[in-house]
Amino acid sequence: MREYNSRVMDSIAQRELLEFDSTLVNGDPRAVPIEEMIELHYGIILQYRNLSKKGHILGITVFEDSIIPVYDDESKRYEPIVAKAGTILVDQRLLASHCYNRLRFTLAHELAHYILHSEYYLKTQSLASKMSSHSDMKREKEADALGASILMPQGRIKVAMKRFGNQLERKELIYQMASIFNVSIQAMEIRLQRLGL
Repeated sequence: MREYNSRVMDSIAQRELLEFDSTLVNGDPRAVPIEEMIELHYGIILQYRNLSKKGHILGITVFEDSIIPVYDDESKRYEPIVAKAGTILVDQRLLASHCYNRLRFTLAHELAHYILHSEYYLKTQSLASKMSSHSDMKREKEADALGASILMPQGRIKVAMKRFGNQLERKELIYQMASIFNVSIQAMEIRLQRLGL
């Protein structure tokens, strides 16, 4: 299995962002339009469904035509749907306005699976949604790392830090940075720590 360190993840994110819209790497710091990137650049189908009864599954990346059980609120049971290869299913509860940052991170996480793990999931004929082994947990961490690198590109983070760095206290700086990139305060805090900023 290929090893991905943080430098490699930032490099992959930069390459993918440059191919989609170079201003996300070279322009003013701003939020990455992750839904547009998924649908327009990759041609991935986005569908919003209740993926589980209690909302513990946030996203599923479908690598080959599959039948996926989704939870139907009306009938109070799981119903099968057909999902085509190249589909990302996202739990529709994330469409609530208070879940916006979680939605964006889930989309980036699932896109990261598509970028990094397509070959593995096609070979094993499984979905990128459930963790059952150490290697699955490793792939989930990799998808989190690349998702963060896509939503918060290293170079744009550094540019934004230079703008605010000395003017704001740490807490306010993290809040402002999270606002610029449309991510949660927690996600920004972790990203800055991992970048040593």
